[in-house]
Amino acid sequence: MTTLNKSKKALVHVTGMQFSQDIVDGEDKIENVMPGSCQKIGDFYYIKYEEMQEGFTEKTDVLLKVKPGYLEMVKKGLTNVNMIIEAGQMHQTNYTTPFGNLLFSVRGKNVAVSSDEKGIHVRARYSMDINYEYLSENDIYIEVEYVG
Repeated sequence: MTTLNKSKKALVHVTGMQFSQDIVDGEDKIENVMPGSCQKIGDFYYIKYEEMQEGFTEKTDVLLKVKPGYLEMVKKGLTNVNMIIEAGQMHQTNYTTPFGNLLFSVRGKNVAVSSDEKGIHVRARYSMDINYEYLSENDIYIEVEYVG
């Protein structure tokens, strides 16, 4: 993996896919690109960016803490969550939204991380329950593209 001692400006591409029986074509895909930053400290990459939710003016600060086998997503702002996707583990978290609170159970299947001189690539697979009811199988792909 590439050494990244100081914070570097980046474009953060996040693609999330949800596979569920409730979705007619079997897949629901969301793609976002946001300016952000990235830094490596010890074994972890720290990726920071802000996201906006449609219909709201308040932003949410997002911090991703990533290494092979582990992805932690901390959101603070309009939505609040500390979600951990860890290969072979189940973690629970409260997800606070403008519409109320939800209890998420996340079962990590795989978290792959690679890097090169252009950026970092993260792919995580996990299943999710909400309030103890099965919701979906999920893939999240994060591409951090260094700029400047």
